[in-house]
Amino acid sequence: MAGKIVNLAVGLSSFAQYDFACGRGYAFSESYLVKPATEILAALYPGKTVITEMKHPTLLRSGRGDHPRVDVAVLDDVAPGRRRWEGMPLAVLELKWCGDSVPSPSLVLWDLVRLAAIAYHHPKVDCYFALVGMRSKIDTFYADIANTRTRKKEPGPFLRSQPDGQFGVLKCRQLEHDLQSDVSARLQSYKAGAFDLRVGIKQLDTVRHDAGPAEPRVNMRARIGVSAIVSRIEIGDRSQ
Repeated sequence: MAGKIVNLAVGLSSFAQYDFACGRGYAFSESYLVKPATEILAALYPGKTVITEMKHPTLLRSGRGDHPRVDVAVLDDVAPGRRRWEGMPLAVLELKWCGDSVPSPSLVLWDLVRLAAIAYHHPKVDCYFALVGMRSKIDTFYADIANTRTRKKEPGPFLRSQPDGQFGVLKCRQLEHDLQSDVSARLQSYKAGAFDLRVGIKQLDTVRHDAGPAEPRVNMRARIGVSAIVSRIEIGDRSQ
């Protein structure tokens, strides 16, 4: 699994670095990063079908509104006569881009909860989250979430930025009040049983890969430095 994490991080950040050098950084967004993500996942899961904007397999709306979707999904083989996009997911990936603006803690946390909802019902699915963007913006995001959870009376972030150090299972009751309320409110739009708030989100792996020069160089754009943080998310102790 660690090899897949590294390949995702290096591949996504190197793609972003290359397009920044070609002057295409203005076009970046989550949707722009979907193409390289699909190509990397296709290589990591050879022979499997990779699709985008897959309907979320567990979050079902209780009322009106668009069905939530997963940015990229890898699907297993199907029985003869079935269409390839009807396969069960083997891996799912959510993407967030840190560009001129930084994604809010609420939006990133909601991506993690959506991934955890999949892992809750399908524990064998590989669930990945990737935060890709300029170094300075990613650092700003982590500064913004520095004190968004409290564990053992110690404040800390809800998402780990580096692979070293202890990082216990994240439970909703540990989140600051506004984030905790936001997650609860969002889940009320979906049918019961999609995700148990008593269950924690476990961040298994983290890789940070910085592509390109850390400092501006002659004849090079000052904004080309990008980073990728790729995590594997699973569900913590269901008995909690």
